[in-house]
Amino acid sequence: MNKSTKTTVQEIVDFSALAQKYCDMIEEYENRPTDEFLKECAYLLANLFAATLTFRDLDASSPPTYEGSTSYDRNTELSTHIADKLGSYNRYWEVANPYEFADPVSMTLGEDLADIYCNLKDGLVIFHGGDSASVKQAAVHWKMLFFHWGEHIVDALRAIQRTPYINI
Repeated sequence: MNKSTKTTVQEIVDFSALAQKYCDMIEEYENRPTDEFLKECAYLLANLFAATLTFRDLDASSPPTYEGSTSYDRNTELSTHIADKLGSYNRYWEVANPYEFADPVSMTLGEDLADIYCNLKDGLVIFHGGDSASVKQAAVHWKMLFFHWGEHIVDALRAIQRTPYINI
């Protein structure tokens, strides 16, 4: 990881390439056996989480503006279809805050993967906006929403790790 105080354009470009690989994989989920799909998810999710840590100096106090967003219907469609693919490995239990005692809540891996997809895909739309400002705006978008999709990454990785498909 670059130790400078500024996020470089190359770090953002590298992140966008990972985001694109993740989105492509989700869009092609039907073409992969479940074990390969989950292994690739785990690899890309871990790398996306780590790459986000390079976003250091970005002002995430106000969202970038752009036309459109990945629709709720698309999110629901992906979540449902991925759930069907995962079968009994879709639903899992987790606690919202590991530092507070609470009853576990039911979550779904399909929803985690679809939510991550939508947040990354919207950033890719901004990234490909056609000017140099779009690159930084995309990084601001990803950083602003990291509180949301970052949680989904952590939850998804834990659930994926517990499947019989991750046999390292």
